[in-house]
Amino acid sequence: MNLLYRLLRFLGVEIGRGAHVVVLTRRFPFVLLGVGVFGLLAFGGFTYYTSTSGFCNSCHYMEPYYASWQHSSHKNVPCEKCHYAPGVAGFVKAKLGGLGEVIKTITHTESPMPHAEIADASCLRKGCHATRLLK
Repeated sequence: MNLLYRLLRFLGVEIGRGAHVVVLTRRFPFVLLGVGVFGLLAFGGFTYYTSTSGFCNSCHYMEPYYASWQHSSHKNVPCEKCHYAPGVAGFVKAKLGGLGEVIKTITHTESPMPHAEIADASCLRKGCHATRLLK
């Protein structure tokens, strides 16, 4: 218990003796701010890393699809450019879908044949395909 009290004290929280009294010291807001900034940076880094083509290949069943992509005409186009629909809503939808895939992988309920639908809007981004090619 002594270690827990020392940790709390370091974080700016002091527990009073006897009654259940909690005192937040002047250090607490700075610790809270530091934890928040660290959390945001970690979240941003994790979000960036999970958007890389290398991360896509981290699932064993993606290896043949990843190898096929590396030899295709799209090899210089990162996976997320096609698999994330443009805009914030497309990004959030893709991240939530990816989280579902991670959960399926952890629980061993993933399909051996991955399925992906590429929105036309992804193909029509600036610098990609023209509308006439999709018809």
